[in-house]
Amino acid sequence: MPSNAWSSRAPDAEAMPEALLSFVDALRSHALSRQDADSAAKAAWACGRLLWSNQVGVYRDDVLEPALLSRWESAWPLSDKLPPCGGRILHVISTPYAAGGHTRLLEKLAAMSPEHSDVLVTRPFGHDGKVLRVPSSTRVICSEQGYGVVALAEMILGYGKVLLHIHPDDIDTSLAVGLARSRRPIRVIFVNHADHAFSFGFHSSDVVAEVSVFGFQLSAEKRRVSSSFLGIPVPSGANYEVCQPRAGALHLVSAGSSLKFRPAEDLSFPVLAMALLERFPDARMTIVGPNLRNNWWWYLPQLRYPRRLRLYPVLPYAEYLAVVRAASLYLDSLPMTGGTVLPEVRAQGIPVSGLMTGATGYTPLDATKYPDLSALLDGVAGLMVTGGGDLLARNNDAALLAASVSNHDGNAVWQRLMDILESGKLFAPIAAIGKVDTGFYERQWRQHGVAKIDREVIAYVLALPSEERAPLMMKMWRAMGWRQRCRLLFRRLAAALR
Repeated sequence: MPSNAWSSRAPDAEAMPEALLSFVDALRSHALSRQDADSAAKAAWACGRLLWSNQVGVYRDDVLEPALLSRWESAWPLSDKLPPCGGRILHVISTPYAAGGHTRLLEKLAAMSPEHSDVLVTRPFGHDGKVLRVPSSTRVICSEQGYGVVALAEMILGYGKVLLHIHPDDIDTSLAVGLARSRRPIRVIFVNHADHAFSFGFHSSDVVAEVSVFGFQLSAEKRRVSSSFLGIPVPSGANYEVCQPRAGALHLVSAGSSLKFRPAEDLSFPVLAMALLERFPDARMTIVGPNLRNNWWWYLPQLRYPRRLRLYPVLPYAEYLAVVRAASLYLDSLPMTGGTVLPEVRAQGIPVSGLMTGATGYTPLDATKYPDLSALLDGVAGLMVTGGGDLLARNNDAALLAASVSNHDGNAVWQRLMDILESGKLFAPIAAIGKVDTGFYERQWRQHGVAKIDREVIAYVLALPSEERAPLMMKMWRAMGWRQRCRLLFRRLAAALR
């Protein structure tokens, strides 16, 4: 084990590939060695990016974040005169996205009190109402160049209540919040969107608002933070009453980021898709998220069912909603759950289901899922009989619908949030359906056996001066898989020939 170990490493981390852990520790030491605060933050970003992408059992930072914060505090040239602190709530997001649940959750929380909410986008963003859809009374603060740490801190100082919706690698915002809190009391709630992964920001937050039982339990076991259950709100007027069987051919729909469908731990959505299309010859399936350019696990099902299987890497939000509303049944992604999607779809009166995995606890609607593929196939077959069979009965179960309202009703979520903000009250989660397995994603990562080192981290290392680059390059090279090594060599060769 490297001598500069992370104090928040999980107890079973020794079983993980040593090469990646060594690269992580080298990046962390590199960040701590930077003399300039900006370059130290950039190095920390690369470290956070690597930890976010790889479930190595590290979920928060106990040394790097506070060390960098103390450096910024001593160098911050701010006058003693503080800006007035208004009564509005500041929602802070790194980068909004047109698709996915991260931005949608922020939008829903801001819309619950639009006249008292502002949104600060920390990274480069030209305000686009199709990407960030908030009421006109909600002020959006953004810049096409983005903001630095000091600029962010000075804006945050104007608020007494801050909700963080940041990316896990957003060290700049984490430092800015810490700087602002060093000058005046600010109540900071970290909304734990990526609750299965590492993140910066816990050090500067009062409470972690958990959107799932999975995140709540993982935080209790491995993050050591003060957590409160929040839940995932769905739009007001949600139809949690009765689903009816839909006439016509069976249309199965699922959606999620491409990696949510990558097979692991004997869980394969492509296998599930082929089994469904084989069992039901008249059915068609639409999946939003897969990218055939590099998601090789979709090649076989697409070849076998070219007319009945439609794959979209991304769709505009309106088109995505049209696809979902045309579904006979929505299936949750796996091995990674869709998180916010299942309750949102069921709230539109569309039945939902899927297969149970260890990543449970995002919604009481997990109870609509089945323990294995055979049982799910039988459940889907029941949709074609009078009354919709067992699957529809699960979706219409009165106790399940009541639990869904308690968990997802916008007013209930907003009240929990206000109690957390105003009085510091903490909430225990609504019980999960099935067993929550907090080691689920760590085992998936180990099973793939290859570190995920994205181009931005590689570019950061390659841009360093040669004397700093060489030791990090060696660590990075050892952590890479052979495919990534070949790509890196090819890019370097092509650059040398230009």
